[in-house]
Amino acid sequence: MKIIIAGNGGFAREVRDYLMTRQIHVARYLADNDPACMPIDAYERKDDEQVIVAIADPEGRKAVVERLAERGAVFHGMQMNVAASSSRLGGGSILCPTSLVSAGANVGNFVHVNVMSSI
Repeated sequence: MKIIIAGNGGFAREVRDYLMTRQIHVARYLADNDPACMPIDAYERKDDEQVIVAIADPEGRKAVVERLAERGAVFHGMQMNVAASSSRLGGGSILCPTSLVSAGANVGNFVHVNVMSSI
């Protein structure tokens, strides 16, 4: 499986570093504001790819998720924390190191739980 990161700001760099600690290579980046990245609307889904949406701004993240979903993207979540077995994690969520998801918690789709945060 190939990982693609949507976004190229600070949170995208943070997610890239988390992936590197697990020896996961990022195949490419999607962003409209950087000529070195593939524009989001140019993305075409491939069977061996999954997208992590690493955009900190909630409104920007929602807009990019909607655009990529229209293009058939398969989203990948990332969990580098402790999540109780009775918790429910939504698709595409990113749980950063040292975050905690408590028993019975319900985390929605594409939620970012930052470092040292708990739900």
